Amino acid sequence: MGYDPSIKWWKYDPKKAEELLIRVGFKRGADGKWYLPTGEKWVVRIIAPSDFEMESQRIGFLVADQWKAFGIETVVSPVEAGVFSPSWSRGEFEVGTFWPGCTLLSDLTPHLQTQGGGWHSKYFSPTTPNVGWANYSFPKKAQLNSIIDEMERTPPGDPKIYELGRQALLIWVEQMPWIGFFPTPFYTINDNYVWTGWPSYPDRYYMDPVYCWAQMIFIILQLRPAGNVERLDTTMPGKPPILPDERPKAPPVVTPTPPVTTPAPVTVVTVTQQAVQVRTVTQVGTVTIATQTPVPTLDVPTTAGIAVGLFIVGLAIGWLVFRRRS
Repeated sequence: MGYDPSIKWWKYDPKKAEELLIRVGFKRGADGKWYLPTGEKWVVRIIAPSDFEMESQRIGFLVADQWKAFGIETVVSPVEAGVFSPSWSRGEFEVGTFWPGCTLLSDLTPHLQTQGGGWHSKYFSPTTPNVGWANYSFPKKAQLNSIIDEMERTPPGDPKIYELGRQALLIWVEQMPWIGFFPTPFYTINDNYVWTGWPSYPDRYYMDPVYCWAQMIFIILQLRPAGNVERLDTTMPGKPPILPDERPKAPPVVTPTPPVTTPAPVTVVTVTQQAVQVRTVTQVGTVTIATQTPVPTLDVPTTAGIAVGLFIVGLAIGWLVFRRRS
């Protein structure tokens, strides 16, 4: 890679760590704990995934065990993805244990990067912060930007891309934006009995064979039948079956039927008042003829008023007649 192989920057060296801390004002108390230059106890909080990437969660507790043994008060907070991801993307954490990238060389180029928005300054936006190099400040940031610009102008497969990647990795080794503990090993098994063309090391390692990643499509395009089994399209009798159309169909339009309402029963009360007067007008032999004449109903108060008035008028006339005679 171009650096001195005797430099072991993963070396466990508590004495050197103590020297560096004291140089910047940290102090170790009588209880063996480290205290900040302000006099407060130094407490480091680590955020780690709780429901995914179990390797990252274990790293958090391994680091905490080492720091506690060294005298640094350390708290590990495993949180779910809904809490971890926003904190990670906005950089709202002191220490985080996560995958900062899947293959560093790919992360340096925006058209291949897997996490972050590219590590060039031009891809950083304060409105969409990220923990990539784009928002880091370090002396060789302009140099890294220049390397990434050149990588973007280099066609895929050009040997120059490897030299540019080596230069970028050397900057990463010097600046150490994040500490790489170990790669996460896992195995992908390929069987050449049915299909051939799988990526194999070292002769045909054209793609990282991780089948849950998007580049699996490039592996599929390289596969060819091995010739050890009969092809289904040659052994199936007749035409292949027509599969049912599984596209979602629009639900039928249903016109709602207005509800039937029963009118409330209405009770009508009619009051009729009628007076009937019966008179015998003619009698011939044994036959009696009677007529019924409807008599209009009199208003009782009005009739009483008229009677009283006539009575008074009669008294007045009688008094006048009496005076004249006397």
